[in-house]
Amino acid sequence: MRAIEPSRHPQTSRFRRRARATLVALALLPPATAPAHAAPADDLAAGERGRVAAVVDGETVRLDGGLAVRLAGLQAPRLALGRRGMRDWPLAGEARAALAAMLDGREVALHYDGLRRDRHGRALAQVVRGDGVWIQRALLDAGMARVHGFADNRALLPEMLAAERAARAAGRGIWAHPFYRLRTAATVDADAYSFQLGEDTVVSAT
Repeated sequence: MRAIEPSRHPQTSRFRRRARATLVALALLPPATAPAHAAPADDLAAGERGRVAAVVDGETVRLDGGLAVRLAGLQAPRLALGRRGMRDWPLAGEARAALAAMLDGREVALHYDGLRRDRHGRALAQVVRGDGVWIQRALLDAGMARVHGFADNRALLPEMLAAERAARAAGRGIWAHPFYRLRTAATVDADAYSFQLGEDTVVSAT
């Protein structure tokens, strides 16, 4: 996937205010709500445990032992992180802050359902916080990420897609911003070589 450069939008500040409200809600999330985001970890292979020492972006953290972890099955708004020719996507900073509010300094357990390392050596895992909160599901519920699954990491995609659909229908997080709107067949050509969501009517199939 080639990184795409987002266009600036005059209403971005309004969407940032909505995202900050989401961050406050995440920060105030009481432990008693953890079962709502509990992962079906019994279906996965147990992996490493550790404390989150750094939050790199909205989908990547580093554990205290040095292991970098890429949250499997989702894509958060991208930070440029010094990559030439790329700008931050809208709400990328807010997505990172949302993940930090959930995980910075917290104990986590990794769970695997397929490929365990990406080409950069990062762990590809479902992440469950020490109090039982499934982080991928919590981010999707808040509208701070979208599902991006692969054939070798798809065990939890039905649950993740359901969470994404609910957040999109409610206009939470990124789904209130036009940059992340659903594309149609008439508009998708402008987004060639990028990951986008679309919907349209199938008129024939072969």
